[in-house]
Amino acid sequence: MHSWLLSFIGGILIGTAAWIMLAGLGRVMGVSGIVAMVMTQPRQSLWRLAFLIGVIGGGVLFAKLFSVSTANVATTPWLLAAGLLVGFGTVIGSGCTSGHGVSMAKAIPWTCTDAHARKRGEQTGLDTLVV
Repeated sequence: MHSWLLSFIGGILIGTAAWIMLAGLGRVMGVSGIVAMVMTQPRQSLWRLAFLIGVIGGGVLFAKLFSVSTANVATTPWLLAAGLLVGFGTVIGSGCTSGHGVSMAKAIPWTCTDAHARKRGEQTGLDTLVV
């Protein structure tokens, strides 16, 4: 299977998941916010924990089923430290592009999303999509 086709299918799955979460729960699919709530309010976050288990489990399952090769770019301690720093930064910055770029693109007008991304200095790819 071509890599572009796998990427296309992955994009459809992410967009569908974002729509289901927004339509079904009325929640934005922002992974950094979901992780933050699981860590700070675990008793009120069972659906969030289920979502995270599904995201991680789905990725592992996909990699095993399709024999996706992985690259070792750093040792585990460095990856954990980098993940914590990125997570901390997204909480300070009020979210990451999984929530703003994917979910909110369906909920608010394109021009508002594009202006918000420019204000925050993010490169979400919406400029190319809108043009």
